[in-house]
Amino acid sequence: MTKPEEPQELAKSRVPASRLAAADLWSAYAVKDADVFVVCDKFGNEYRRTTKKELAELVKAVGKHFREQRVTLKEHVATATTAREAGKTADAIAALHKAFKLDLVGYEEAESAIKLYRDVLADGRKQLAAAGKDAGKLADLGKQFAGTDLEAEVNEAIKKSGASG
Repeated sequence: MTKPEEPQELAKSRVPASRLAAADLWSAYAVKDADVFVVCDKFGNEYRRTTKKELAELVKAVGKHFREQRVTLKEHVATATTAREAGKTADAIAALHKAFKLDLVGYEEAESAIKLYRDVLADGRKQLAAAGKDAGKLADLGKQFAGTDLEAEVNEAIKKSGASG
């Protein structure tokens, strides 16, 4: 594959996206030289880069690495689910952020994390709508959803309400 002339960026969101879906794989994986091998799983989750002929050994290690990552991801999703069920939204979000830092896509555990995150944000949007212009409720929502894709919407509602965030 030849390197494209103009790099393209993936969409900016906390939710990981498959880099294999990018039109420009060079930019998606930040590859600058043609002799770089990027070793990934079938979903495009990067494991390692090499220019040496150690690829055969790396391929064996990839499976083990991602099995371990999936266990960790599953633990984060379980923690987030438990926190959400206990009404601890901020704790659920914190656990999901840890899950997303693993930057995995495609696996059942990753899909569960993404679904749970979207469900938490959907609940947050309902709470935001119900809060109206109540400065106290908006401030609480601002704390709960800090660092999420909902944060800007909460901040905008705080701004419109005349309250300070």
